[in-house]
Amino acid sequence: MGGVHGLFDRVFRQWWQVLAPISLIFLGYPLRLAIQSGPWAPESLLSYGGAIAFAAAFLVLMCWIRPARLVVGRVSTAGGWLRRGLIIALVVLVVLMVQFASPSWLSLFFHVGVAMGVMLPAREAYPGLVGLALVILIVGWPYGLSFIGLPAGVLGLWAAATVGQTATVAELTNARRRLAELAVAEERLRFARDLHDLLGHSLSLISLKTELGERLIDADPARARTEIHDAHEVARRSLREVREAVAGYRQPTLSSELDGAAEMLESAGVAARIDDQLNGRPVQHGVLLAWAVREAVTNVVRHSGAQTCAIELRWDEETICLAVSDDGRGGPAPVLDPGSVTDQAAARDLGWNGPSSRGSGLVGLAERVRQVAGATLTTENLEPGFRLRVCVPTETGGAG
Repeated sequence: MGGVHGLFDRVFRQWWQVLAPISLIFLGYPLRLAIQSGPWAPESLLSYGGAIAFAAAFLVLMCWIRPARLVVGRVSTAGGWLRRGLIIALVVLVVLMVQFASPSWLSLFFHVGVAMGVMLPAREAYPGLVGLALVILIVGWPYGLSFIGLPAGVLGLWAAATVGQTATVAELTNARRRLAELAVAEERLRFARDLHDLLGHSLSLISLKTELGERLIDADPARARTEIHDAHEVARRSLREVREAVAGYRQPTLSSELDGAAEMLESAGVAARIDDQLNGRPVQHGVLLAWAVREAVTNVVRHSGAQTCAIELRWDEETICLAVSDDGRGGPAPVLDPGSVTDQAAARDLGWNGPSSRGSGLVGLAERVRQVAGATLTTENLEPGFRLRVCVPTETGGAG
Protein backbone atom coordinates (compact mmCIF):
# COMPACT_ATOMS: atom_id res chain seq x y z
CA MET A 1 0.00 0.00 0.00
CA GLY A 2 2.89 2.35 0.76
CA GLY A 3 4.19 1.99 -2.80
CA VAL A 4 0.75 2.73 -4.25
CA HIS A 5 0.33 5.81 -2.04
CA GLY A 6 3.81 6.97 -3.04
CA LEU A 7 2.96 6.55 -6.73
CA PHE A 8 -0.28 8.55 -6.41
CA ASP A 9 1.54 11.23 -4.42
CA ARG A 10 4.19 11.53 -7.13
CA VAL A 11 1.52 11.72 -9.86
CA PHE A 12 -0.28 14.47 -7.92
CA ARG A 13 2.92 16.50 -7.41
CA GLN A 14 4.13 16.04 -11.05
CA TRP A 15 0.87 15.76 -12.95
CA TRP A 16 2.20 17.71 -15.95
CA GLN A 17 4.79 14.98 -16.62
CA VAL A 18 1.99 12.43 -16.79
CA LEU A 19 -0.39 14.48 -18.92
CA ALA A 20 2.18 15.85 -21.40
CA PRO A 21 2.87 12.57 -23.29
CA ILE A 22 -0.83 11.67 -23.23
CA SER A 23 -1.85 15.06 -24.63
CA LEU A 24 0.27 14.49 -27.76
CA ILE A 25 -2.53 12.28 -29.02
CA PHE A 26 -4.05 15.51 -30.35
CA LEU A 27 -1.27 15.62 -32.93
CA GLY A 28 -3.26 12.89 -34.64
CA TYR A 29 -5.82 15.42 -35.96
CA PRO A 30 -3.47 17.50 -38.17
CA LEU A 31 -1.56 14.35 -39.13
CA ARG A 32 -4.77 12.59 -40.19
CA LEU A 33 -5.70 15.50 -42.43
CA ALA A 34 -2.19 15.46 -43.88
CA ILE A 35 -2.36 11.74 -44.66
CA GLN A 36 -5.78 12.16 -46.26
CA SER A 37 -4.40 14.81 -48.60
CA GLY A 38 -1.69 12.39 -49.74
CA PRO A 39 0.85 10.61 -47.51
CA TRP A 40 3.80 11.80 -49.63
CA ALA A 41 2.58 15.24 -50.57
CA PRO A 42 4.92 18.14 -49.61
CA GLU A 43 2.35 19.42 -47.09
CA SER A 44 2.18 15.97 -45.49
CA LEU A 45 5.96 15.66 -45.22
CA LEU A 46 6.04 19.12 -43.67
CA SER A 47 3.38 18.00 -41.17
CA TYR A 48 5.40 14.92 -40.23
CA GLY A 49 8.50 17.00 -39.55
CA GLY A 50 6.52 19.62 -37.65
CA ALA A 51 4.86 16.95 -35.50
CA ILE A 52 8.23 15.39 -34.62
CA ALA A 53 9.72 18.81 -33.76
CA PHE A 54 6.70 19.85 -31.71
CA ALA A 55 6.57 16.56 -29.77
CA ALA A 56 10.31 16.67 -29.03
CA ALA A 57 10.30 20.30 -27.84
CA PHE A 58 7.11 19.86 -25.84
CA LEU A 59 8.31 16.69 -24.07
CA VAL A 60 11.71 18.18 -23.25
CA LEU A 61 10.01 21.26 -21.83
CA MET A 62 7.36 19.41 -19.79
CA CYS A 63 9.20 16.26 -18.70
CA TRP A 64 12.89 17.19 -18.33
CA ILE A 65 12.73 20.77 -17.02
CA ARG A 66 11.44 21.65 -13.56
CA PRO A 67 8.76 24.37 -13.37
CA ALA A 68 10.17 27.71 -12.21
CA ARG A 69 7.84 27.88 -9.20
CA LEU A 70 9.00 24.49 -7.91
CA VAL A 71 12.72 25.26 -8.03
CA VAL A 72 14.13 25.37 -4.49
CA GLY A 73 16.74 28.05 -3.96
CA ARG A 74 18.10 30.42 -6.56
CA VAL A 75 16.80 29.93 -10.10
CA SER A 76 19.62 29.70 -12.64
CA THR A 77 19.56 32.15 -15.55
CA ALA A 78 20.25 29.34 -18.02
CA GLY A 79 17.23 27.36 -16.88
CA GLY A 80 14.96 30.39 -17.20
CA TRP A 81 16.06 31.14 -20.74
CA LEU A 82 15.69 27.49 -21.72
CA ARG A 83 12.05 27.52 -20.61
CA ARG A 84 11.33 30.77 -22.43
CA GLY A 85 13.23 29.66 -25.55
CA LEU A 86 11.33 26.39 -25.89
CA ILE A 87 7.97 28.10 -25.39
CA ILE A 88 8.80 30.73 -28.02
CA ALA A 89 9.97 27.94 -30.35
CA LEU A 90 6.63 26.13 -29.91
CA VAL A 91 4.67 29.31 -30.67
CA VAL A 92 6.73 30.00 -33.80
CA LEU A 93 6.45 26.38 -34.93
CA VAL A 94 2.67 26.32 -34.60
CA VAL A 95 2.33 29.65 -36.43
CA LEU A 96 4.48 28.37 -39.31
CA MET A 97 2.59 25.08 -39.51
CA VAL A 98 -0.73 26.95 -39.64
CA GLN A 99 0.56 29.09 -42.49
CA PHE A 100 2.27 26.38 -44.56
CA ALA A 101 0.55 23.12 -43.62
CA SER A 102 -2.98 23.29 -42.21
CA PRO A 103 -5.17 25.51 -39.97
CA SER A 104 -5.82 22.43 -37.84
CA TRP A 105 -2.45 23.13 -36.17
CA LEU A 106 -4.19 25.95 -34.25
CA SER A 107 -5.40 23.27 -31.79
CA LEU A 108 -1.77 22.84 -30.61
CA PHE A 109 -1.94 26.30 -29.02
CA PHE A 110 -3.74 24.57 -26.14
CA HIS A 111 -0.50 22.73 -25.42
CA VAL A 112 1.48 25.97 -25.56
CA GLY A 113 -0.91 27.63 -23.10
CA VAL A 114 -0.53 24.78 -20.62
CA ALA A 115 3.27 24.89 -21.03
CA MET A 116 3.26 28.63 -20.26
CA GLY A 117 1.10 28.18 -17.17
CA VAL A 118 3.18 25.32 -15.80
CA MET A 119 6.75 26.30 -16.64
CA LEU A 120 6.94 30.06 -16.28
CA PRO A 121 6.92 32.00 -13.00
CA ALA A 122 3.61 33.70 -12.25
CA ARG A 123 4.90 37.18 -13.15
CA GLU A 124 5.69 35.88 -16.67
CA ALA A 125 2.95 33.28 -17.13
CA TYR A 126 -0.06 35.60 -16.94
CA PRO A 127 1.26 38.28 -19.35
CA GLY A 128 2.48 35.45 -21.59
CA LEU A 129 -1.01 33.95 -21.75
CA VAL A 130 -2.45 37.34 -22.74
CA GLY A 131 0.13 37.59 -25.51
CA LEU A 132 -0.65 34.04 -26.64
CA ALA A 133 -4.34 34.90 -26.89
CA LEU A 134 -3.49 37.87 -29.12
CA VAL A 135 -1.29 35.66 -31.34
CA ILE A 136 -4.13 33.15 -31.70
CA LEU A 137 -6.54 35.98 -32.53
CA ILE A 138 -4.30 37.26 -35.31
CA VAL A 139 -3.28 33.88 -36.73
CA GLY A 140 -6.75 32.34 -36.51
CA TRP A 141 -8.67 35.31 -37.85
CA PRO A 142 -8.38 34.43 -41.56
CA TYR A 143 -9.68 30.94 -40.85
CA GLY A 144 -12.52 31.99 -38.52
CA LEU A 145 -10.80 30.21 -35.61
CA SER A 146 -9.73 33.20 -33.50
CA PHE A 147 -12.15 32.08 -30.76
CA ILE A 148 -9.60 29.38 -29.84
CA GLY A 149 -7.65 32.08 -27.99
CA LEU A 150 -10.20 32.17 -25.15
CA PRO A 151 -10.22 28.45 -24.19
CA ALA A 152 -6.44 28.26 -24.72
CA GLY A 153 -5.97 31.17 -22.30
CA VAL A 154 -8.39 29.68 -19.76
CA LEU A 155 -6.59 26.33 -19.95
CA GLY A 156 -3.27 28.12 -19.38
CA LEU A 157 -4.70 29.96 -16.38
CA TRP A 158 -5.92 26.66 -14.92
CA ALA A 159 -2.45 25.16 -15.39
CA ALA A 160 -0.82 28.19 -13.73
CA ALA A 161 -3.20 28.03 -10.76
CA THR A 162 -2.75 24.28 -10.37
CA VAL A 163 1.04 24.38 -10.45
CA GLY A 164 0.89 27.27 -7.98
CA GLN A 165 -1.14 25.08 -5.64
CA THR A 166 1.41 22.29 -6.14
CA ALA A 167 4.20 24.71 -5.25
CA THR A 168 2.34 25.77 -2.10
CA VAL A 169 1.91 22.15 -1.04
CA ALA A 170 5.62 21.54 -1.66
CA GLU A 171 6.53 24.59 0.46
CA LEU A 172 4.26 23.41 3.28
CA THR A 173 5.80 19.94 3.12
CA ASN A 174 9.30 21.40 3.28
CA ALA A 175 8.27 23.67 6.16
CA ARG A 176 6.81 20.72 8.06
CA ARG A 177 10.00 18.74 7.49
CA ARG A 178 12.08 21.68 8.68
CA LEU A 179 9.94 22.08 11.80
CA ALA A 180 10.41 18.39 12.55
CA GLU A 181 14.18 18.78 12.17
CA LEU A 182 14.15 21.81 14.47
CA ALA A 183 12.09 19.90 17.04
CA VAL A 184 14.63 17.07 16.98
CA ALA A 185 17.50 19.54 17.34
CA GLU A 186 15.75 21.26 20.25
CA GLU A 187 15.16 17.94 21.98
CA ARG A 188 18.81 17.00 21.52
CA LEU A 189 19.82 20.34 23.02
CA ARG A 190 17.48 19.83 25.97
CA PHE A 191 18.80 16.33 26.57
CA ALA A 192 22.43 17.48 26.35
CA ARG A 193 21.68 20.32 28.77
CA ASP A 194 20.02 17.95 31.24
CA LEU A 195 22.92 15.51 31.10
CA HIS A 196 25.39 18.33 31.63
CA ASP A 197 23.50 19.57 34.67
CA LEU A 198 22.97 16.08 36.10
CA LEU A 199 26.48 14.75 35.60
CA GLY A 200 28.35 17.99 36.26
CA HIS A 201 26.87 18.21 39.75
CA SER A 202 27.10 14.51 40.59
CA LEU A 203 30.61 13.94 39.26
CA SER A 204 31.89 17.00 41.11
CA LEU A 205 30.41 15.63 44.34
CA ILE A 206 31.87 12.16 43.73
CA SER A 207 35.28 13.69 43.06
CA LEU A 208 35.14 15.75 46.26
CA LYS A 209 34.09 12.82 48.43
CA THR A 210 36.67 10.41 47.04
CA GLU A 211 39.46 12.99 47.44
CA LEU A 212 38.34 13.66 50.99
CA GLY A 213 38.19 9.94 51.73
CA GLU A 214 41.68 9.46 50.30
CA ARG A 215 43.07 12.18 52.58
CA LEU A 216 41.36 10.70 55.65
CA ILE A 217 42.37 7.06 55.14
CA ASP A 218 45.25 7.30 57.63
CA ALA A 219 43.97 10.06 59.93
CA ASP A 220 40.34 9.00 60.31
CA PRO A 221 39.56 5.63 58.65
CA ALA A 222 35.94 5.62 59.84
CA ARG A 223 35.25 9.03 58.28
CA ALA A 224 37.08 7.95 55.13
CA ARG A 225 34.85 4.89 54.81
CA THR A 226 31.79 7.11 55.27
CA GLU A 227 32.91 9.50 52.53
CA ILE A 228 33.68 6.66 50.11
CA HIS A 229 30.32 5.06 50.91
CA ASP A 230 28.63 8.41 50.23
CA ALA A 231 30.48 8.65 46.90
CA HIS A 232 29.16 5.21 45.97
CA GLU A 233 25.63 6.33 46.84
CA VAL A 234 26.01 9.47 44.73
CA ALA A 235 27.26 7.34 41.82
CA ARG A 236 24.26 5.01 42.10
CA ARG A 237 21.89 7.98 42.31
CA SER A 238 23.55 9.58 39.29
CA LEU A 239 23.13 6.39 37.29
CA ARG A 240 19.46 6.29 38.21
CA GLU A 241 19.01 9.96 37.31
CA VAL A 242 20.66 9.45 33.93
CA ARG A 243 18.37 6.52 33.21
CA GLU A 244 15.37 8.63 34.20
CA ALA A 245 16.58 11.49 32.04
CA VAL A 246 16.94 9.13 29.07
CA ALA A 247 13.41 7.94 29.69
CA GLY A 248 12.21 11.55 29.91
CA TYR A 249 10.97 11.36 33.48
CA ARG A 250 13.67 13.20 35.43
CA GLN A 251 12.68 16.53 36.98
CA PRO A 252 14.57 17.81 40.03
CA THR A 253 12.74 19.23 43.05
CA LEU A 254 13.75 22.41 44.83
CA SER A 255 13.86 20.86 48.29
CA SER A 256 16.04 17.93 47.20
CA GLU A 257 18.43 20.27 45.37
CA LEU A 258 18.79 22.47 48.45
CA ASP A 259 19.66 19.38 50.52
CA GLY A 260 22.11 18.23 47.86
CA ALA A 261 23.67 21.70 47.70
CA ALA A 262 24.29 21.70 51.45
CA GLU A 263 25.90 18.26 51.22
CA MET A 264 28.08 19.22 48.28
CA LEU A 265 29.27 22.47 49.87
CA GLU A 266 30.08 20.69 53.11
CA SER A 267 32.11 18.05 51.26
CA ALA A 268 34.03 20.81 49.48
CA GLY A 269 34.82 22.56 52.74
CA VAL A 270 32.66 25.58 51.89
CA ALA A 271 30.62 27.02 54.75
CA ALA A 272 26.98 27.04 53.60
CA ARG A 273 24.15 29.28 54.74
CA ILE A 274 20.69 28.48 53.40
CA ASP A 275 17.83 30.90 54.04
CA ASP A 276 14.66 29.40 52.54
CA GLN A 277 11.56 31.53 53.05
CA LEU A 278 9.51 29.10 50.96
CA ASN A 279 10.07 26.44 53.59
CA GLY A 280 9.12 23.59 51.27
CA ARG A 281 6.08 25.36 49.76
CA PRO A 282 5.44 24.00 46.22
CA VAL A 283 5.69 26.58 43.44
CA GLN A 284 4.91 26.49 39.75
CA HIS A 285 8.48 27.10 38.58
CA GLY A 286 10.23 25.09 41.26
CA VAL A 287 11.96 22.92 38.65
CA LEU A 288 13.67 25.98 37.15
CA LEU A 289 14.79 27.14 40.59
CA ALA A 290 16.06 23.62 41.33
CA TRP A 291 18.19 23.63 38.16
CA ALA A 292 19.47 27.09 39.14
CA VAL A 293 20.53 25.86 42.59
CA ARG A 294 22.32 22.88 41.08
CA GLU A 295 24.20 24.93 38.47
CA ALA A 296 25.12 27.74 40.85
CA VAL A 297 26.45 25.45 43.58
CA THR A 298 28.37 23.33 41.07
CA ASN A 299 30.07 26.50 39.78
CA VAL A 300 30.90 27.59 43.35
CA VAL A 301 32.59 24.27 44.08
CA ARG A 302 34.37 23.85 40.76
CA HIS A 303 35.43 27.38 39.84
CA SER A 304 35.22 29.91 42.66
CA GLY A 305 37.62 28.72 45.40
CA ALA A 306 35.16 30.24 47.87
CA GLN A 307 35.15 29.76 51.64
CA THR A 308 31.48 30.62 52.18
CA CYS A 309 28.32 30.36 50.10
CA ALA A 310 24.88 31.81 50.83
CA ILE A 311 21.67 30.50 49.22
CA GLU A 312 18.64 32.72 49.72
CA LEU A 313 15.06 32.18 48.61
CA ARG A 314 12.75 35.18 48.92
CA TRP A 315 9.16 35.48 47.78
CA ASP A 316 6.34 37.99 47.72
CA GLU A 317 3.01 38.29 45.91
CA GLU A 318 4.66 38.80 42.51
CA THR A 319 8.04 37.08 42.38
CA ILE A 320 10.17 34.35 43.89
CA CYS A 321 13.89 35.11 43.80
CA LEU A 322 16.82 32.76 44.31
CA ALA A 323 20.23 34.28 45.01
CA VAL A 324 23.44 32.25 45.34
CA SER A 325 26.45 34.27 46.49
CA ASP A 326 30.03 33.26 47.27
CA ASP A 327 33.22 35.00 48.40
CA GLY A 328 35.45 33.37 45.81
CA ARG A 329 37.32 34.63 42.78
CA GLY A 330 34.23 35.68 40.89
CA GLY A 331 34.95 35.72 37.19
CA PRO A 332 33.76 36.77 33.74
CA ALA A 333 31.02 35.21 31.69
CA PRO A 334 30.99 31.66 30.30
CA VAL A 335 32.60 30.78 27.00
CA LEU A 336 30.07 31.52 24.25
CA ASP A 337 29.85 29.95 20.82
CA PRO A 338 29.70 32.85 18.29
CA GLY A 339 27.74 30.63 15.90
CA SER A 340 25.09 29.64 18.45
CA VAL A 341 21.84 31.61 18.46
CA THR A 342 21.09 30.34 21.98
CA ASP A 343 24.48 31.43 23.33
CA GLN A 344 24.25 34.85 21.75
CA ALA A 345 20.72 35.34 23.14
CA ALA A 346 22.08 34.51 26.60
CA ALA A 347 24.91 36.97 26.07
CA ARG A 348 22.47 39.74 25.19
CA ASP A 349 20.28 38.98 28.20
CA LEU A 350 23.12 38.93 30.73
CA GLY A 351 25.68 41.25 29.24
CA TRP A 352 28.35 38.55 28.84
CA ASN A 353 31.06 39.66 26.45
CA GLY A 354 34.29 37.77 26.95
CA PRO A 355 36.02 34.39 27.15
CA SER A 356 36.18 32.60 30.47
CA SER A 357 36.74 29.34 32.28
CA ARG A 358 33.25 28.89 33.69
CA GLY A 359 31.99 26.48 31.02
CA SER A 360 28.59 26.16 29.39
CA GLY A 361 26.33 25.47 32.39
CA LEU A 362 25.20 29.08 32.79
CA VAL A 363 24.38 29.23 29.09
CA GLY A 364 22.08 26.22 29.51
CA LEU A 365 20.52 27.80 32.60
CA ALA A 366 19.96 31.04 30.69
CA GLU A 367 18.14 29.07 27.99
CA ARG A 368 15.89 27.46 30.61
CA VAL A 369 15.07 30.90 32.03
CA ARG A 370 14.24 32.24 28.57
CA GLN A 371 11.59 29.54 28.20
CA VAL A 372 9.65 30.77 31.26
CA ALA A 373 7.59 33.93 30.71
CA GLY A 374 8.50 36.63 33.21
CA ALA A 375 11.62 34.86 34.53
CA THR A 376 14.97 36.67 34.73
CA LEU A 377 18.57 35.63 35.28
CA THR A 378 21.30 38.08 36.34
CA THR A 379 24.93 37.63 37.37
CA GLU A 380 27.12 40.03 39.30
CA ASN A 381 30.77 40.14 40.30
CA LEU A 382 31.19 41.02 43.97
CA GLU A 383 34.22 42.30 45.88
CA PRO A 384 35.11 39.52 46.42
CA GLY A 385 32.86 36.84 44.99
CA PHE A 386 30.09 36.20 42.53
CA ARG A 387 26.28 36.26 42.74
CA LEU A 388 23.73 34.49 40.56
CA ARG A 389 20.11 35.57 40.84
CA VAL A 390 17.04 33.94 39.28
CA CYS A 391 13.54 35.37 39.66
CA VAL A 392 10.30 33.72 38.54
CA PRO A 393 6.63 34.76 38.81
CA THR A 394 4.91 33.71 42.01
CA GLU A 395 2.46 30.91 41.20
CA THR A 396 1.97 28.55 44.10
CA GLY A 397 0.49 25.10 43.83
CA GLY A 398 2.85 23.68 41.18
CA ALA A 399 5.41 20.99 41.53
CA GLY A 400 8.49 22.06 43.30
